[in-house]
Amino acid sequence: MRPVTQSDLAVIGAIFGAGLGFILWVWLAWSHRVRLVERAQSWPTVRGRMQIAKVRHKRDSDAVDEFIPVISYVYEVAGRPYTGDRLHVGGKTIYYDDASASAAIQGYRSGGEVLVRYDPANPRVSALVVQPARTHLRHWLIFGAFLVLCAAYCAWAVTHR
Repeated sequence: MRPVTQSDLAVIGAIFGAGLGFILWVWLAWSHRVRLVERAQSWPTVRGRMQIAKVRHKRDSDAVDEFIPVISYVYEVAGRPYTGDRLHVGGKTIYYDDASASAAIQGYRSGGEVLVRYDPANPRVSALVVQPARTHLRHWLIFGAFLVLCAAYCAWAVTHR
Protein backbone atom coordinates (compact mmCIF):
# COMPACT_ATOMS: atom_id res chain seq x y z
CA MET A 1 0.00 0.00 0.00
CA ARG A 2 1.51 3.27 -1.18
CA PRO A 3 1.10 6.37 1.00
CA VAL A 4 -0.82 9.37 -0.26
CA THR A 5 1.59 11.79 -1.94
CA GLN A 6 1.55 15.53 -2.52
CA SER A 7 1.11 14.76 -6.21
CA ASP A 8 -2.05 12.74 -5.45
CA LEU A 9 -3.45 15.60 -3.42
CA ALA A 10 -2.54 18.17 -6.08
CA VAL A 11 -4.36 16.24 -8.81
CA ILE A 12 -7.42 15.67 -6.64
CA GLY A 13 -7.41 19.34 -5.59
CA ALA A 14 -7.13 20.50 -9.21
CA ILE A 15 -10.06 18.32 -10.32
CA PHE A 16 -12.14 19.43 -7.33
CA GLY A 17 -11.25 23.11 -7.89
CA ALA A 18 -12.12 22.90 -11.58
CA GLY A 19 -15.48 21.33 -10.75
CA LEU A 20 -16.28 24.00 -8.18
CA GLY A 21 -15.13 26.65 -10.66
CA PHE A 22 -17.58 25.39 -13.27
CA ILE A 23 -20.39 25.28 -10.72
CA LEU A 24 -19.61 28.84 -9.58
CA TRP A 25 -19.44 30.09 -13.17
CA VAL A 26 -22.85 28.54 -13.95
CA TRP A 27 -24.36 30.06 -10.81
CA LEU A 28 -23.00 33.53 -11.67
CA ALA A 29 -24.17 33.31 -15.30
CA TRP A 30 -27.62 32.08 -14.26
CA SER A 31 -28.06 34.77 -11.58
CA HIS A 32 -27.00 37.46 -14.07
CA ARG A 33 -29.62 36.22 -16.54
CA VAL A 34 -32.32 36.19 -13.85
CA ARG A 35 -31.50 39.78 -12.84
CA LEU A 36 -31.47 40.91 -16.47
CA VAL A 37 -34.89 39.38 -17.15
CA GLU A 38 -36.30 40.94 -13.96
CA ARG A 39 -35.04 44.38 -15.02
CA ALA A 40 -36.26 43.90 -18.60
CA GLN A 41 -39.82 43.30 -17.41
CA SER A 42 -40.02 46.98 -16.46
CA TRP A 43 -38.38 48.30 -19.62
CA PRO A 44 -40.58 50.60 -21.72
CA THR A 45 -41.92 49.44 -25.06
CA VAL A 46 -42.16 51.08 -28.47
CA ARG A 47 -43.53 49.93 -31.78
CA GLY A 48 -40.97 48.77 -34.31
CA ARG A 49 -40.83 47.21 -37.73
CA MET A 50 -39.39 43.77 -38.45
CA GLN A 51 -36.80 43.78 -41.22
CA ILE A 52 -35.64 40.16 -41.22
CA ALA A 53 -37.01 37.02 -39.62
CA LYS A 54 -35.44 33.78 -40.78
CA VAL A 55 -33.64 30.70 -39.53
CA ARG A 56 -29.98 30.21 -40.40
CA HIS A 57 -28.67 26.65 -40.59
CA LYS A 58 -25.05 26.08 -39.64
CA ARG A 59 -22.93 23.01 -38.99
CA ASP A 60 -20.47 23.51 -36.15
CA SER A 61 -16.92 22.15 -35.94
CA ASP A 62 -18.21 18.90 -34.40
CA ALA A 63 -20.58 18.36 -37.36
CA VAL A 64 -23.61 19.22 -35.23
CA ASP A 65 -26.45 21.02 -36.99
CA GLU A 66 -27.39 24.33 -35.40
CA PHE A 67 -30.43 26.42 -36.26
CA ILE A 68 -30.22 30.06 -35.27
CA PRO A 69 -33.15 32.47 -35.45
CA VAL A 70 -31.90 35.58 -37.24
CA ILE A 71 -33.98 38.68 -36.75
CA SER A 72 -33.53 42.38 -37.30
CA TYR A 73 -35.94 45.14 -36.41
CA VAL A 74 -35.90 48.93 -36.34
CA TYR A 75 -37.42 51.16 -33.69
CA GLU A 76 -37.20 54.74 -32.43
CA VAL A 77 -36.64 56.11 -28.95
CA ALA A 78 -37.00 59.87 -28.48
CA GLY A 79 -36.83 60.37 -32.25
CA ARG A 80 -33.56 58.48 -32.59
CA PRO A 81 -33.53 55.34 -34.77
CA TYR A 82 -32.12 52.04 -33.50
CA THR A 83 -31.71 48.55 -34.93
CA GLY A 84 -32.11 45.45 -32.78
CA ASP A 85 -31.31 41.79 -33.37
CA ARG A 86 -32.27 40.14 -30.09
CA LEU A 87 -35.30 37.94 -29.85
CA HIS A 88 -34.76 37.10 -26.16
CA VAL A 89 -33.29 39.20 -23.40
CA GLY A 90 -29.71 38.32 -22.65
CA GLY A 91 -28.52 36.68 -25.81
CA LYS A 92 -29.15 34.61 -28.85
CA THR A 93 -30.54 31.10 -28.73
CA ILE A 94 -29.22 28.16 -30.72
CA TYR A 95 -31.60 25.31 -31.52
CA TYR A 96 -30.71 21.85 -32.75
CA ASP A 97 -33.72 21.35 -34.95
CA ASP A 98 -35.31 23.55 -37.58
CA ALA A 99 -38.84 23.17 -36.19
CA SER A 100 -37.93 24.67 -32.79
CA ALA A 101 -36.02 27.56 -34.35
CA SER A 102 -38.86 28.25 -36.78
CA ALA A 103 -41.40 28.15 -33.95
CA ALA A 104 -39.38 30.77 -32.04
CA ILE A 105 -39.85 33.31 -34.85
CA GLN A 106 -43.23 32.09 -36.07
CA GLY A 107 -45.13 35.27 -35.20
CA TYR A 108 -42.63 37.58 -36.87
CA ARG A 109 -42.48 38.41 -40.57
CA SER A 110 -40.47 40.89 -42.58
CA GLY A 111 -42.29 44.23 -42.72
CA GLY A 112 -44.55 43.37 -39.77
CA GLU A 113 -45.01 45.50 -36.70
CA VAL A 114 -43.37 44.36 -33.46
CA LEU A 115 -43.40 45.51 -29.86
CA VAL A 116 -39.83 46.25 -28.77
CA ARG A 117 -38.67 46.43 -25.16
CA TYR A 118 -35.60 48.58 -24.66
CA ASP A 119 -33.31 49.48 -21.79
CA PRO A 120 -34.04 53.13 -20.92
CA ALA A 121 -30.45 53.57 -19.68
CA ASN A 122 -29.12 52.28 -23.02
CA PRO A 123 -31.79 52.22 -25.76
CA ARG A 124 -29.48 50.21 -28.08
CA VAL A 125 -30.16 47.21 -25.82
CA SER A 126 -33.50 45.72 -26.80
CA ALA A 127 -35.44 42.49 -27.18
CA LEU A 128 -38.81 41.31 -28.38
CA VAL A 129 -39.35 38.59 -25.76
CA VAL A 130 -38.74 39.09 -22.04
CA GLN A 131 -37.57 35.58 -21.32
CA PRO A 132 -34.01 34.41 -21.01
CA ALA A 133 -32.38 32.97 -24.07
CA ARG A 134 -32.09 29.19 -23.99
CA THR A 135 -28.53 28.27 -23.09
CA HIS A 136 -26.56 25.20 -22.18
CA LEU A 137 -25.74 26.23 -18.63
CA ARG A 138 -27.19 23.01 -17.26
CA HIS A 139 -24.67 21.00 -19.31
CA TRP A 140 -21.81 22.95 -17.72
CA LEU A 141 -23.40 22.47 -14.29
CA ILE A 142 -23.53 18.71 -14.84
CA PHE A 143 -19.91 18.76 -16.01
CA GLY A 144 -18.86 20.67 -12.88
CA ALA A 145 -20.74 18.25 -10.64
CA PHE A 146 -19.11 15.33 -12.50
CA LEU A 147 -15.65 16.78 -11.80
CA VAL A 148 -16.46 17.25 -8.11
CA LEU A 149 -17.70 13.65 -7.90
CA CYS A 150 -14.58 12.40 -9.71
CA ALA A 151 -12.40 14.26 -7.21
CA ALA A 152 -14.37 12.81 -4.30
CA TYR A 153 -14.00 9.29 -5.73
CA CYS A 154 -10.27 9.79 -6.31
CA ALA A 155 -9.84 11.03 -2.75
CA TRP A 156 -11.72 7.99 -1.43
CA ALA A 157 -9.78 5.57 -3.67
CA VAL A 158 -6.42 7.01 -2.65
CA THR A 159 -7.17 6.78 1.07
CA HIS A 160 -8.77 3.29 0.90
CA ARG A 161 -6.33 1.24 -1.15
